[in-house]
Order: sequence, then structure tokens, then C-alpha cells
Amino acid sequence: MEVSDAYRYTARMEQVAFRVLREVVELCQREHTRYWVVGGFAVDAKIGHLTRTHGDVDVCIHEQDLQVFLKACFGQGFRVTQQGLKYVLYTSECKVDVFELFDRGEFYEREREWFHARYPKEIFDHVQVLPLNGLQLRIPSNEALRYYVVKTIHPDDRAFVDQLPFNAELYAKIQYVEFADYHASTQDVPVKEIHFS
Repeated sequence: MEVSDAYRYTARMEQVAFRVLREVVELCQREHTRYWVVGGFAVDAKIGHLTRTHGDVDVCIHEQDLQVFLKACFGQGFRVTQQGLKYVLYTSECKVDVFELFDRGEFYEREREWFHARYPKEIFDHVQVLPLNGLQLRIPSNEALRYYVVKTIHPDDRAFVDQLPFNAELYAKIQYVEFADYHASTQDVPVKEIHFS
């Protein structure tokens, strides 16, 4: 692949992922869905501009809004799947990982095949609304971003988030239990297509 071809491919993938992000965010706004953009796009929003190519979109959805959100996505042409304990939306060129947040009194909980996490509610309820390329994104607190970069494979994300101010006492309240190997636990996860009438 020539350098110019690689640049065009990277730029096209960036446009695709951001276009899908915009579609998801606008859909959440229309449906009054409680959502939080997480992962790399959340870090980019905090930085104030797109920093790299994103291969997917990561979003957390409040459990009470999830079915309405998924139905709306299906109506917009997304392929909707349940893969074990998470939902994944697909377009022809990009996927959206949807993480359900369960409301548990003082905490939000998130469950996957290999871990269980509990977050103090302030971490997600203290929403930051930040612009990214003309799109207003709801992202969680700096403590949530810090939690994300512990597991990211992107060192630039980690370096940026590590220098952000955060509440150490609040961050210490995050409870994370990992009980299986990530790669092993995702190999045989059942995939179920979800259709709405």
C-alpha cells in the first residue's frame, strides 16, 4: 500500500467511525437515552480534537433506556446483536460496542464474561459535555477516563489521561473483579441476532 493510499484509508476509516458516532449520539438525543461515550472518542473529546483513527465506537447505556435505544438503532438500519453479556451494533464498515450500566443504588454495575465492575454513581452522573468536531458528546468524569486507560492499548491516551486532575478517593471506590482470561472468555461467546417489529 502506497503512503497516499494508506493516508486515504486512514482518513476514510476515521470519517466512517465518526459518522457512526454522530448517528448514535443524535439517536440518543432524539430518544432521550441516558448515554455516555467512552473509550478513545471520550479521550479525544477531552483533548478537543480527533487524535487517531478509531476502529469502533464505545458507548454505555443506562439499563432502563437500553431496549428503546436498541430498537431505535435497528430502525436506523443497524444490525443489532447480543454477544454474551454485551450488545454490538454493526453498520457495513464499523461496529458499536454497547455496555449496559445497571443502576444499583449508590453504584452503577457493568458485567462481562471475564469481569464485574462497580462504579460510584458520581463517576457517571458527573457528566462532561464536550465538543468534538462540531458534535456535543456526553462523557463520564475524569475518574472514569482514568479507569479506561488502565486497560487501553493506546499509550498516547494513557499519557494524556494520566495528567488530568481526578478525585483519588472517588477513584478508589471503583470495584473491579476479573475472574477469567479476556481472550479465552470471548472465544465461544454466543452471538444472537436481535430483531424488532
